[in-house]
Amino acid sequence: MNSILKSKLSNAAIFLMPTVFLFSRAAADVAMFIVGLVFLFKSYTSKEWQWTQVLWVRLAALLTLYISFVVPFFSTDFVPALLNGMAFYRWPLFAAAMVFWILNSNEKLRVFETGVLAVLAFIFVDTFIQYFTGTDLFGHQISSYGYRLTGPFTKLVPGTFSARVLFIGACLIFFALKGSYRLKLTALLTYLALAQVFMFVTGERGAFLVTGLASFILVVYLFFKLNTERVYLLGLGAALLASAIAFGLSQPKMVDRTINSTVQYISNWKGSASGSAVILPTIEIWQDNSVLFGVGVKNYRELCLRGDYDYLDKEFGVARNCAHPHALYLQWAVEAGVIGLIIFVLLVGAWIKAFFEHSNSSTRLVSIFAFCAFLTTFWPIMGSMSFFNNYVGAVIWLSLSWSLAKTYQLRNA
Repeated sequence: MNSILKSKLSNAAIFLMPTVFLFSRAAADVAMFIVGLVFLFKSYTSKEWQWTQVLWVRLAALLTLYISFVVPFFSTDFVPALLNGMAFYRWPLFAAAMVFWILNSNEKLRVFETGVLAVLAFIFVDTFIQYFTGTDLFGHQISSYGYRLTGPFTKLVPGTFSARVLFIGACLIFFALKGSYRLKLTALLTYLALAQVFMFVTGERGAFLVTGLASFILVVYLFFKLNTERVYLLGLGAALLASAIAFGLSQPKMVDRTINSTVQYISNWKGSASGSAVILPTIEIWQDNSVLFGVGVKNYRELCLRGDYDYLDKEFGVARNCAHPHALYLQWAVEAGVIGLIIFVLLVGAWIKAFFEHSNSSTRLVSIFAFCAFLTTFWPIMGSMSFFNNYVGAVIWLSLSWSLAKTYQLRNA
């Protein structure tokens, strides 16, 4: 194949990857599996196994071995725990393929980031159309709750999915834009303010919180980094914040959903629907089984549905929600035990180390963008979708792969 044509096809695939991963669960899972296998074959034929020496890769392999060949012997259902544990490695293997092969140059990263920003722009436009008209471009209507949106998705996830890749687009905007720091700051802060308003109207409290948290960290870093632009940053930030608040106050229904209910949840999480229906029953079920080794990957739902735990509905005064534990670190605790949780936390630490390992004072901002993207999933105190579900897992690992690949390229800066 002609090298120019091959390069164009490769760039097209990289550009479309964010769209595929956000909108097609099956295609994303197939793509991750194939990319991982091809990467292994490529490593074998070229005898290039240096990537296996990387700390986070080794910890991911250790974690997979543990949840595949140790946890099942203590689980509530051996075969599902074994198969789901073994299937986990397709995700870190995909991340390794992205870091050391697919996104192994700044040019490829730029193509990928452009694809992210393009699909985000579409999601934002489509979701705002749904919010203001009641129906999006595909005919999806506002949910029966009256305040939750689907946007172009079939589920109530536009905020959850967009938050995972939001700071990839932010990074592109800041570094690709030519001009002064003042121009870059104007574009970046406007983008972040728009994103926060977007999360507000989706009614997704978790996405709203993590977007605000990560944006705050980024802006604070920029404040200390750009000494000469501090006054402008504060002035522009205050103006955009005032505009966002003014819009929010004009939408009392969403203030009650996104703001007031969040405050109520934080102040009384045990008495909330999430606390009494999900978190407290999960903790009790975990303590009733193998605390050290867990119940097995993706075994929690079937265990929770057993009649043995019907008493929890009376104990906590509400029907328990058995879909999944709704909290990332709690899910690791109940399904992989204390040992699995410890290994996972070490893996999270290795990822954070990797973000800053190759950066210096002049490139640290790139690491901050990567860390902000990372925080939208791995911030400890927040609810979450199931980490082992490939519906959201594909998006999480796509974003994580970018953070690792982007900061790995700093070794050449």
